[in-house]
Amino acid sequence: MFNLAKPKRRWFQFSLRSMFVLTAIVAALSSWTAHRMRQKAVEERHVAKLREAGFEVRYTSDKYGEKPVGFVWTPAGPKWLCHVLGRNFFDDPHVASLRQHATTIPDGVWQALGTLTTLNDLELGINASLEKNDIDDDDLKHLSELQSLTRCALLGSRIEGPGLRHLAKSEKLEELDLSESCVGDTDCETIVEQFPRLKYLNLNNTRVTPKGLDVLSSLRELEELNVSSDHSDTVVFEDHQRIEALSVGYDGEAIDLEEVRIANLPALEYLSIPENMRKCSLENLPQLQEARVGAANIRLVDLPTLEYLDWVYSLKYEPSEILLTGLQNLERVELWADGGWDQACRELAGCQKLAKLRIVGYIDDCGGSHGVSDEGLAYLSKCSQLRDLEIGNGNITSEGLKSLSKLSNLKRLHLSVEGIDDSMLKIFLTFPALTELNVSSTDITEKGMQWLRSQKPDMYIN
Repeated sequence: MFNLAKPKRRWFQFSLRSMFVLTAIVAALSSWTAHRMRQKAVEERHVAKLREAGFEVRYTSDKYGEKPVGFVWTPAGPKWLCHVLGRNFFDDPHVASLRQHATTIPDGVWQALGTLTTLNDLELGINASLEKNDIDDDDLKHLSELQSLTRCALLGSRIEGPGLRHLAKSEKLEELDLSESCVGDTDCETIVEQFPRLKYLNLNNTRVTPKGLDVLSSLRELEELNVSSDHSDTVVFEDHQRIEALSVGYDGEAIDLEEVRIANLPALEYLSIPENMRKCSLENLPQLQEARVGAANIRLVDLPTLEYLDWVYSLKYEPSEILLTGLQNLERVELWADGGWDQACRELAGCQKLAKLRIVGYIDDCGGSHGVSDEGLAYLSKCSQLRDLEIGNGNITSEGLKSLSKLSNLKRLHLSVEGIDDSMLKIFLTFPALTELNVSSTDITEKGMQWLRSQKPDMYIN
């Protein structure tokens, strides 16, 4: 008899439709893999060309390691597959920067750079070896397809507005560095038009004047701006809602400016203005917490959150106006000046939360000491919260020390002043809260300090 029971289905049996679907999937994956490998082969040739020209190109998987020193390759996919399909099959270049030793830009480099469409950080910095005319507006036309850029630095180039338009497709661009370039006021309009999402902009040592800064105030997303120019002696920046940090010139570098006016920046938290200026005016900056200002004449009005002020100026300009008002939270001040010390102390006397003050004068070529005098110390005696005071150089007598002895919260006093000698030792015994005294750079003798230590055994005296 025939067995009519339905045969059991074997485990590896499948339909013709399933086979066609599986074949299509394998074919698609194989096609994509082959296409990706061809792309990577072309990319590797372009990266090799860039590296020969002096560029540093980094992939997303490159990590900075300690041993060995430098960038260490970490596979972005399975290591065994990377060895089969290619080292960077699962990876893309994301940083390209011109190294300092580059001396020239060979033909074809800009075209090669323009093919790396995954770049998000591009730096073309000029150095002593590279001529400025090696990077100009025409070179940027090859970079028009770099749509993933978030940061672009074109330091020291001949780039102007027309060249910047080639980067218009980089809609994600948030940081732009054009320092030491040929950018001027008319190019600021291009920047505002093409890069409305900028958060950081560096225009140090460019041709931008206050007229250009007025245009840049339209960048509503801008949070940090660095600006200085040899083509204007005045910097004015007002009425911007988002900017959080502003630097006029490079930090710590003196530049020649007549005047800086900063006002009505409700989000500004950090401000840096270099020394060698005649006048600086800061008004209505309700969130400013830290300011570094280098001006002989200074006007600080309505800065309610300012906590730290670093104030430096030289005798290039004689101080004639010093006004500090509305600084109710100012706690720390460092004053490095070639004049106007007593005027500054008069204004600081109104800062009731001032807790730490360093005031430094100078010694002239003949050895004379110049700095704060007894008059200035009389003003400082009104700063009831002052706990830490350091004075470098000046003209202080016993009357000045008696004024300081009225500071009921003063715990640390550091004096580097000639003229303070053993005859004034008893005054230090009258300081009610003093726990640390440094008089090593005065005329007090070792014998005098030993006597003072015997009288104040709990005080640290040096």
